[in-house]
Amino acid sequence: MKSFFNFRQALIPLAVFLFFFIFQVSAVLAETTAPPTTGLTGKTTAGLLETFKEGYGAEPGTVDLYQRAGYFVGIGLSFLGIIFLGLMIYAGFMWMMARGNAEEVKKAQQMFNDAMIGLIIILGAYAITAYIGSILAAK
Repeated sequence: MKSFFNFRQALIPLAVFLFFFIFQVSAVLAETTAPPTTGLTGKTTAGLLETFKEGYGAEPGTVDLYQRAGYFVGIGLSFLGIIFLGLMIYAGFMWMMARGNAEEVKKAQQMFNDAMIGLIIILGAYAITAYIGSILAAK
């Protein structure tokens, strides 16, 4: 039985979507009642400093590389969790559509096993990253 969905064909559109979703440029429109201030470059910043403080919870320059790296690691792990969920749903669908065909059931079970191993690797990577991050943050 031929599969109706090919993961290899879906990888390129998924990669393009993730690229534009992660690296999107969004405009910040800020309204403020505070008077415009002069920034480091000598230009007036009407509300941008307040918007930065509200969004990041810190002054500009205090958001360091570790916080930004942690943010991107969190986004990456979230997408991997979504991919895991999709693989589990697809494997379950394959199992249901096997209709007793032992070969198709075995493929579905192998996909379940592969997805679970991937999840264990992802959780292990997160645990190691969190541990190293806590050591680096303490210093």
